[in-house]
Amino acid sequence: MRREAGIVLGLEPSPERGGALRLSDLGKYLEDAADAFTELTAHHAPELSEVMDWELTQASTNSPLTMVIQPIATSPDVVLPKHRKIVGFVRLSLEKARSALERSRRADISSDNAASFAALKKLLKPLAAGDFARVRIGAQDEDGEEAVLDVGRETASSWMAFIESLNRKADDFEWREIGSIIGRMVDAHPYYGKPAFRVIDDTTGAKVVCTVPENLADEIGRAHTLEEIWQEARLMVAGTVTRKEGKPYILAVERVARLPEDDDPESLIAALRQGNNSATEDDREASWGQRLWGADA
Repeated sequence: MRREAGIVLGLEPSPERGGALRLSDLGKYLEDAADAFTELTAHHAPELSEVMDWELTQASTNSPLTMVIQPIATSPDVVLPKHRKIVGFVRLSLEKARSALERSRRADISSDNAASFAALKKLLKPLAAGDFARVRIGAQDEDGEEAVLDVGRETASSWMAFIESLNRKADDFEWREIGSIIGRMVDAHPYYGKPAFRVIDDTTGAKVVCTVPENLADEIGRAHTLEEIWQEARLMVAGTVTRKEGKPYILAVERVARLPEDDDPESLIAALRQGNNSATEDDREASWGQRLWGADA
C-alpha cells in the first residue's frame, strides 16, 4: 500500500505513571502536538495557520504507542499544499531547532530557530513533566520514514531550561549572537561609510541594517542585482546579529542567499547551499553592489 506523507508520533509510557498511558495525558498531548505542527508550518507559510488542522490516520498499540497524523483543511473551500510539502516545513523547522539545542550555546541561536522554540516547548513540556518517558517524531512519505526527533525526559528538561534562559535574555537591552535572519530586502546604501543593505526581518518585523565587510563587498555586490531591491527579494542573511530587546537591528554579514518565493523545503536548502553566489553571470552586470558601493568591475 502506498504511504501518504505525514508526521509519525511515538509516545513511550512513563514509569511514574505505572508504565501506562493516561487518556487525559494522551488527548492533551495530541492537541498540543497539532498546535505545534501548525505553528511550525506557519513559520514557512503563514497563510496556512488559520485554514489547516491535523487528523489521526493510523495508530499502533504496540509499545511505544505510534501514530501517524496528516494535515487537513478546515474548510472544503480550502486547498492545501501537498502533504509532503507541509511535512517538509515541520521537519525543516524541527531539525534546525534540534541542532541548535543539541549544542545548547546561545551563540548558535538565530531568530529563525527562536521562532520554532515556542512550538517545540509544547512537544517537550509534558515529557519534562514526566507524563511520558520518551517522545519520537518522524517524517513519513512514500519512500519511508525518517527520524526527526527522539528525546527522553532528561534531555527534554535540559532543553526546556535552555529555552527559558533565552526568553529571559530577550528582555535584556542589547546582546550579540552568531545566527541568521530571513526577510525582505528593501534598500541598499552605505551605513557610516560601510557597504550595507536593509532587510525587514520575517520574525519580528524589524528593519535590520546588514553591513558588508570590505573582503566580501565585491563578491556579494556582484552576486546580487538591482532587481532584488525592486522586487523586495526574500533573503537569508547570516553573520553576527546585534539585538535590542530581542529584536535584530544590525547584522555583520558573512553570507547571503536569495530564497525561493514558494518556500519549498528542497529549494530552500539548495539556495542556502549556494550562498553568496546566487546570481547568474548575465545578472552581474546589473549588480547593486557595484552600482551603490562603487566596487571595481
